[in-house]
Amino acid sequence: MSREEEETPPGHLYSAFLIEDGAKWFKTLYDASVSSGLIPSPSDKIALLLHSLMFELGFHNSTNCDRAVFPDNWRGPAGYISKFKLRGSDPVVILTVTSLGPILKVHGTNTATGETLSSSSIKPSSYLRGESLTNIGNLARSFRK
Repeated sequence: MSREEEETPPGHLYSAFLIEDGAKWFKTLYDASVSSGLIPSPSDKIALLLHSLMFELGFHNSTNCDRAVFPDNWRGPAGYISKFKLRGSDPVVILTVTSLGPILKVHGTNTATGETLSSSSIKPSSYLRGESLTNIGNLARSFRK
């Protein structure tokens, strides 16, 4: 069995689309980011995962950069800020991930409507085992609600 076949989850002909199923683009981004030291902390790792989950929902980086690349000025003093657009529109959603001690607060803003969403119950330790992500499906489902 080839390595590609081993990485492809059952029921998928070519490759996984969802991160929780082992999407190759995310695995490549995550592994390269960890090994190069770009995301050393647990908060960094979960922020990258949440940023990447936006792509599963059909959003694109507002800067039109590849999804396997960090957006410009992603990490700042206030946390992690990602700007997304949907189908070629102007930037529509701003996703901010801020560390509050042992938890992360996620705040999303639809700039067109002013609508916001917020979650403050994400504990990085619940989704990491060493350098590896775990329980991705649980986080993905709660994030998509």
